[in-house]
This record gives sequence, structure tokens and C-alpha cells, in this order.
Amino acid sequence: MPAHGHLRVAFTPKPAGTRWYHTHVMAMTDLTRGAYSGQYGFLMVEPKSEPGHYDQEIFLAGRHWDPVILHRGEPNNDWTVDYKLCTLTDKALGYGEPIRVRQGQRVLFHILNADATRQLTLVLPGHRFQAIALDGNPVPTPTSVEYLQIAVAERIDAIVEMNQPGVWVLGSARDPDRAIGMGVVVEYADRKGEPQ
Repeated sequence: MPAHGHLRVAFTPKPAGTRWYHTHVMAMTDLTRGAYSGQYGFLMVEPKSEPGHYDQEIFLAGRHWDPVILHRGEPNNDWTVDYKLCTLTDKALGYGEPIRVRQGQRVLFHILNADATRQLTLVLPGHRFQAIALDGNPVPTPTSVEYLQIAVAERIDAIVEMNQPGVWVLGSARDPDRAIGMGVVVEYADRKGEPQ
């Protein structure tokens, strides 16, 4: 293609489901590159015929930020990565707008673990998740669970029936991760107060 030229590609995306894109550049010891840099996003391929059995659709990407290398020292000079900040949306817990719901709604959450190294375990107190798809593929028998465990690069589509009015935190089951931002407030209509 010539300089300043363009190329148009047309295709029918398949298969339907929650997909994502991300970099595969190797970071090595430069934690500003590759999987640590935050180059990712959702790709949603909607099915032709499914009308949807939910009232609201929410996309959430869990991510740890600001990585630091922790050296373990001799004899193997092992190292690991730790983080100073987390997000489950585009903002850390306590910042940005809450997810607003009404009692009786069915909310479809598309959740991506866009992290470079950490598994996510997410909970929404008083609610259950009905997992309907894993990595964009429908599950044969949707299952209702109290929490979601999502490995690096995995996706879960889950429906939550909003039947516990209040102000809640949908977030990490790990206190240290919530303390540095891994969560989002879920606020029922006409409810105020500190999130639980």
C-alpha cells in the first residue's frame, strides 16, 4: 500500500461472543511495554438472532496498573511483579459514576481480566452471578455462583438479577486489591449511602 494510502477490509465476524484485543509485545524487564502497558479493548460480536434476556448490559475490564518489580534475591535472582493501582472500569473504586440499576432488573455483565499477571476473584454481596458464557462461548448449562474467578485473559458473561436493594461494591474478594481500586459501586435507584 502506498504512503498515506488506505485499505478497506470487509468481513463477517464469527463466532459470536465477547472477544478482546491486546498486545503480544514482550515486555521483558521494561514494565511500560507489552502486556503491562494497557493496550487492550473489547470486541463484541453479537449473535444474529438472540434478542437478549436482560435489561442492561455492562462491560467491565479488570486491570492492575503501575507495576513494580520485586526482587527476591539470591540464589536464583527470582523476581515477581506487584502493582500500586487497580481498576474494574476506567476508574479506581471510589472514583467515577456508579453503575445504576433498578430492583428486578437483569443485568448482563461482560467481564474481562485484562491483567498481565493476576487472577481476579469478583463478588457482589447479596447477589449471584449466572454464568452464561466463558471466553465468548456459551456454556451448555448456565450456572449460578456467588463469585467469579477469572484467570488472565479470560472473559465471563454473567447475568445478575438485581434483587437486593442498596449500594454495593462489585469488586475483588481480596481486601488489598479493593483498597487500591479493584471495584465499582452498584447503586439501586432511590438508594444512597456508603457502599457495602
